[in-house]
Amino acid sequence: MMNEAPDPLRKQIIPAPPAGRSRQPHDAHAALCVLVGSILGIVSPLIGCCALGCGIREFMETRQLKGFALGALEGAAIAAASWFFDAGYAFSLAQGLLVALGVTWCMRDRRATALGISAVIASVACITMVAVSVIASMAGSNIAEFSIAYLLSTARETSGNGIEQTVFISSIAPIVQMLWPLQYVLEAAVQAGAVGLGVQVMRMRVDGTQSAARLSAFRAPGWSVAVLAVAIIGFGLSWAGVPYAHVLRVASATVAMSVRFIFAIQGFGIMFALFEHHRVGCAMRTMLVIIAVVVEMVSFVFSVVGLVDVWANFRSLLRIERPSSRNAM
Repeated sequence: MMNEAPDPLRKQIIPAPPAGRSRQPHDAHAALCVLVGSILGIVSPLIGCCALGCGIREFMETRQLKGFALGALEGAAIAAASWFFDAGYAFSLAQGLLVALGVTWCMRDRRATALGISAVIASVACITMVAVSVIASMAGSNIAEFSIAYLLSTARETSGNGIEQTVFISSIAPIVQMLWPLQYVLEAAVQAGAVGLGVQVMRMRVDGTQSAARLSAFRAPGWSVAVLAVAIIGFGLSWAGVPYAHVLRVASATVAMSVRFIFAIQGFGIMFALFEHHRVGCAMRTMLVIIAVVVEMVSFVFSVVGLVDVWANFRSLLRIERPSSRNAM
């Protein structure tokens, strides 16, 4: 009778070698991460958010709640100082800092939930919309006109010239007018993903482990189905001539498209469960993930699969009997 050594490559999103040694967190290194993240935000906001997540998490590893406050104070001081040089960058940095603080707090002691992260994303999106609304009103406009004009201008710059551009802009204009708030939700969501990556990297650095959260284990919470149902009902009522029908239509469509990402993640979780079940290699996983993202962008296939999986539980079909580690020959 022999004990079977656990397979370190099993049930990981990306196969990795066994865990290495841990490293002690330091305030100086945490402060450097926050500073570097603030500077890198000029070039790449996502890399900057990732570094902010690393720094704030390391602060929390050294001083817990006091460390969290130190990270917030350092980030706020850098944002305030940058206001005198570039107000636009200061605004972007403040937004990234809010996301970093919220996500890092949610992920303390591995307590992150879909509700907590969603609340952070929604809160930051709303705060950003309020700030943009103030800026737009100072310019004699409103946030809807400002956002729609910005999105259509960006589309014109990337869609070429001639009749094709005219047809393309005219086809997407109604969608943009209905879903313009979604840009703020997407921006906060992408930043939250970058911060989450930074927090995971710092956790693995401090703990000396290389195991990360498994996407294949993600389950959409029940409240997401209820929110989607309410959004669909609201969208239907907006065509029935109710008061403030356009506002209700925009809000309902935005909420429905936002909560859809939860079901898309669940759909991707099923795909990663298949990867684990069939021991798919890294190169093949990368290619399939890229293809899957493109498919989801144009067809919402994974969102539908994820929504159906709330009841169908497709991953239960992938369960296999694994030999006991105590009775392996």
